Amino acid sequence: MKQEIAALQKLLHVLDDTSTLYHGVAFKTTSSHLKLVMQWTAKTHQWIADDLAERMTAIGGNPERGGSLLGPLRTLQANWRARISPDIELAYATQTLRREDGVLQCFEEAVAAVTGGDLRNHLQMQRREVERACTQIECLVSPMGVRASTEPAWQPIRATAHRAFP
Repeated sequence: MKQEIAALQKLLHVLDDTSTLYHGVAFKTTSSHLKLVMQWTAKTHQWIADDLAERMTAIGGNPERGGSLLGPLRTLQANWRARISPDIELAYATQTLRREDGVLQCFEEAVAAVTGGDLRNHLQMQRREVERACTQIECLVSPMGVRASTEPAWQPIRATAHRAFP
């Protein structure tokens, strides 16, 4: 039971962090589509977190809300990356997609940690809502020209020798 409560608490922290990030960043974007998707995703994360907090209380846990200690640092990082990017909208969309990939990873870890079938099924249902948000963000990012990956892309290094012309 302690393992399930710990997994749910970690998931609550991640959902609260991303919701706070999206609320803070949404008003900085000029794209109305991106703004709406970020606001909708933030509300979805809050709804899921509220629901999971109730379930955590039901199994004997004491949910801590408000995010983790790393949440504000991630917000600063997203703002910094957008500030140095040549395309602010693409930077925010990419950061959002990366955060959603992290939320999905946290859901996978929580599902693996939960032993009860009812709670596991509920987490998988909530995960589908996050996947739907990822799909909507990807639909915005694709026309912008980039698919954000959680892994850095391997880039070959090419060395060329230059010869002086006579």
